[in-house]
Amino acid sequence: MKFINAIQQDTDKYTLSDWEPQSNLMPTKEWAPGFNNTGITLDLYGPGGSVSLNVSVVGMEYNTGGASPVVSSPSFGIVPFCDSDDFNGSVIHLENITTGECSTSYHLENNESVMPFYFLRPIIKLNKKNMSDSFNDLDNKVEGYYSGSVSLPLRYWYKSIGGVITYRNINHTFSMRVYYKPSELTEIKIVSPIGGLAILQPTLDPGGNSISASEDFQIVAKGLFVEGLVVELDKTNNYKLVSSSDGDKYEIPFSITCDACDDRSLVIKGVEQVDSTFIQRPNSTLIDFSFRVHYDRIEKETIRIGEYTGGFIAMFGADI
Repeated sequence: MKFINAIQQDTDKYTLSDWEPQSNLMPTKEWAPGFNNTGITLDLYGPGGSVSLNVSVVGMEYNTGGASPVVSSPSFGIVPFCDSDDFNGSVIHLENITTGECSTSYHLENNESVMPFYFLRPIIKLNKKNMSDSFNDLDNKVEGYYSGSVSLPLRYWYKSIGGVITYRNINHTFSMRVYYKPSELTEIKIVSPIGGLAILQPTLDPGGNSISASEDFQIVAKGLFVEGLVVELDKTNNYKLVSSSDGDKYEIPFSITCDACDDRSLVIKGVEQVDSTFIQRPNSTLIDFSFRVHYDRIEKETIRIGEYTGGFIAMFGADI
């Protein structure tokens, strides 16, 4: 998931890179910013249906522009204090995790009667993984724009010319638009050898002192792939063929080569070369590739005649 105009402020908390301008606010010398957490979460609507997101607005930032107010005590005391508030330069940052209306623990004073603030932007709480999971739950996974908005009733307080504390309501709207490209692995299948069991028939190398063998696993992945397929090898793998006869055990380390992976050599002589790699097939529904399992130039005196067995686990996933 990539954000275009979001700025991360804290864990799972973001604001916007652009501000919403305000105009025609009553000039005042003293005022107090407020916030109202309505507890409303955001739903998006698009070509595949509706998506319920656990996204909520938990705060608001005010930008006073060039007004340069100073902090003054006490607060106006009209509503409870917000869970947190911070005044840094020209920006007042308010947060209230619980639902309900709140204000700063102080009020702000200007040298003269001016418009109290000039810009607003929300503080949004969201978890990127949860958002991705919400789109994964779509029954009809259709690519396109999914949009939604929530109305945020906002109130700030100020002293009128006559010295009376009053308030003004601002109907602030937060909108979100997501371009969704579905990515899903629906099937992974070993086409050959049937059953996923390869028989590595050794052959003598020139000179007759060593043996080599190889077999290809032909694999097909089906689904919706935005970029391609992730290939990962299990950490518990032991890339060795082990003799099954009684007595002393002999081992043949083997290698794995992927014909379509970014990193072709996954294992060399029993040693894993990469934890994971990637097969690039943008905007595809089928990816076919092969793993070549082989051992090369194994000296005959290091092993004994008999049956050797081994295996490995590979994991696959759709990548976005």
